[in-house]
Amino acid sequence: MRSYVGNRIDDAGAVDDILQDVYLKASCNLHQLKSKGSLKGWLYRIAHNTIMDFYRQRQQFEALPDDLVAEEQESGKQARVELAECLRPLIDELPEKYGTPLRLAELEGVSQHFASK
Repeated sequence: MRSYVGNRIDDAGAVDDILQDVYLKASCNLHQLKSKGSLKGWLYRIAHNTIMDFYRQRQQFEALPDDLVAEEQESGKQARVELAECLRPLIDELPEKYGTPLRLAELEGVSQHFASK
């Protein structure tokens, strides 16, 4: 079992820790073993899963370089303007009675609020 784990882990100091985890998991879950003939395969499956857990826990994430970090925009106003411009060709294809109000509201910033009398 030591060579199986040692061949799959790039951190020699972690091999003993992983083996200990494997044996603890095996002893705690011995009741799940269906037959004595499958003990070896069962232990190797536990070892494999423990190795995968080891690598998942080690995942390190690097900070984004400063040139890739998004600049904060004030309340998304610039994003709204850019999105509205993407809609212009679609709005232009609409019949005038639908396109004009959308164009005024979304592209020219005219308020849709009407004062009631």
